[in-house]
Amino acid sequence: MKYENFINFDFFDFHTHSNTLGNKIFKIYSHDINNFQIQKDTYFSIGIHPWFIEEKKIDESFTLLEDHLNMNRCIAIGETGLDKIRGADFELQKIVFQNHISLANLYNKPLIIHCVKSFDVLLNLIKKTPPTEKCIIHGFNKNYELAEVLLSKGFILSFGALLIKDVRLQKIIQSLGADTFFLETDDATQTIKEIYDFVAKLKGISVEELAESQRKLYLSIFNKLIIG
Repeated sequence: MKYENFINFDFFDFHTHSNTLGNKIFKIYSHDINNFQIQKDTYFSIGIHPWFIEEKKIDESFTLLEDHLNMNRCIAIGETGLDKIRGADFELQKIVFQNHISLANLYNKPLIIHCVKSFDVLLNLIKKTPPTEKCIIHGFNKNYELAEVLLSKGFILSFGALLIKDVRLQKIIQSLGADTFFLETDDATQTIKEIYDFVAKLKGISVEELAESQRKLYLSIFNKLIIG
C-alpha cells in the first residue's frame, strides 16, 4: 500500500482484538496461533502468546506459525513475550520468545511484545538474540525511566486506553517524539478515535497532525509489507 492509499485512513489502530470494522481506520488485528480467525481483507499479526504456550504442541505451533507468516497480509509477529505473573513455565517462555525473534529476523517482520514484570530478562534476551527488525512494546504502562531505556535500545512503545486514566503515562507520552509511539485499542471499550482525541489534546496538536505523524511511522516500518 503506497502513501497515496494510506492518506485515505483517518486513524491507525496498532493492536486490536476487536472484530468491529470501521471506516477509514487501519487496524492490525492480533491473533494467537491457537485461535486464528482472519477476517477478509485485514492486516494482522500472529504469534504464540506467553499465556497460551502449550509445551506438548510447541513444534506443531511453530510449524503452523511459519505457514501463516507467509501470508501476504501478515505484517508483524506477535504478540509474543514474557510474563512472570501468568502463562507457561518462564524458562519455556524465554525459549519461545527467542524463537520469535529469530523468525522476525528471518521473515523481516516487526515484533510485537507483551512484557509483564520481565523487562530485565527481555533486555538480556535481546542482547543474546539481537533483532534486526523493529520491536514494539504493546500496551506500555510503566515509568518514564524504563521508557527512556527502551527507546534508547530502538524500541517503539504502543499506548492503549489506560493512558486516559493514568497521569504517569500521560506525562510520558507528552514528552515523546512522534516517531516513537503507536496508539492501540487492544481489547478496550474505547474507540481508537477517542484515544486519538485524548492524545492530541494532551500534546497540544490537532487530531489531523497526530494522524499524519502516525501515518508516517506506519509507513517507515510497514511500507515493504503492506500491499493493496
